[in-house]
Amino acid sequence: MRLDPQYSDLTIKCGDQVYWVHKSIICPRSAFFAKACNGKFQESYANKVTLQEEPALVRQMIEYLYTLDYQVDTLSESAPFTLKDVPTDLTQSDTANTDSAYQEMVIQGDQDSLNTSKSTSDFASYGCDPLSFHISMYALADRMFIEGLKGLSKRKVEQELLQRLDASSFPSGIVEIYNSTPSQDRGLRDLAVRVTMHHLTRLRTEDEESPAPFQNSLLQSVPQFLFDLAVAMMDSTVIEWARFGECKKDWSRNAEVSAARLKVFAKFGKM
Repeated sequence: MRLDPQYSDLTIKCGDQVYWVHKSIICPRSAFFAKACNGKFQESYANKVTLQEEPALVRQMIEYLYTLDYQVDTLSESAPFTLKDVPTDLTQSDTANTDSAYQEMVIQGDQDSLNTSKSTSDFASYGCDPLSFHISMYALADRMFIEGLKGLSKRKVEQELLQRLDASSFPSGIVEIYNSTPSQDRGLRDLAVRVTMHHLTRLRTEDEESPAPFQNSLLQSVPQFLFDLAVAMMDSTVIEWARFGECKKDWSRNAEVSAARLKVFAKFGKM
């Protein structure tokens, strides 16, 4: 059905790709498209939405809207673009009179969302890496207000991350999560903290062939991850103390060791 433009009533354009879709299918699953088609925007009159996103992600986003699933796609070589490139003062831009729903989303969106939008050049640097693709799909679903796709991509991120708790994948995955999601969206960030805590011994252990996946440098490069992890460890420690009088081996076994570890975290936080 989605491949047949005969009865479509909306066109989605992204890069060089054009998709003929059906409002009755995509609007109920995306608050963004619902607003674009039902509001007083140019999209509702022209029946055309132009997205300045990574085409490979948009292609699989549309796949999800029709099938409730998506696959890791190959990446296009489109020109670099981020939401920060969209004019924030429409009164002085060439598109001042277009009343685009996409532009309004950018202008009214949280500043963190603008700063974490990934450019296609950054995206292409990861090649076709499944973990990066799922993380980027989560970020796109957040911008397009597709809650079902956020949930699905989050599950795929977790499955992929758990299979790649190694020195080459884990640090880059954490950096990717914190660079591509706004601070108020806790979905992937809480997932990253939870996976780290549940596998902390493994992540901090090196072997003869490779270093420990979780190095101190990761905390220095992603301060917010350091903060989130420290808070989660403190909360977990308090709960364990209240229940059992001591904590699991991945945190500490007594108050003295716990205090020492918190001092280490505080030291990194000041660097």
